[in-house]
Amino acid sequence: MISFPISTFFIRAKSAVGTLAFLGAFFPYYMVNDEAVSMVLKILASLLSPTTFALGSVNFVDYERAHVGLHWSNIWRASSGVCFLICLAMMVLDSLLYFAIGLYLDKILHKESGWCTHGTKSSRKAFGVR
Repeated sequence: MISFPISTFFIRAKSAVGTLAFLGAFFPYYMVNDEAVSMVLKILASLLSPTTFALGSVNFVDYERAHVGLHWSNIWRASSGVCFLICLAMMVLDSLLYFAIGLYLDKILHKESGWCTHGTKSSRKAFGVR
């Protein structure tokens, strides 16, 4: 998910940059993976999709390890300090946010042909403002 906005900065694919961006977006997981950390801080860290995925995976594994399984009845309960439904909602929000940022950056950054669009002009056109 995070690779689409990053790819707008480059004309050709750069796999090393994508890997470093993924690792950089994963590191906040280690700061928020504690039950003592507030939920607000976990939600802010979840704006990075690898962090959200890691928090949701740990939650899922906790339920599976307890031989309970993740069901609609316990999707609201917090395990490891965060509930799985928040992780799912944040993954959807991350996808939409990264898609919008990627489209915006794709419009305003220079291309191979040498043209670019002014940032406010393209956003006004997208929202129907003159």
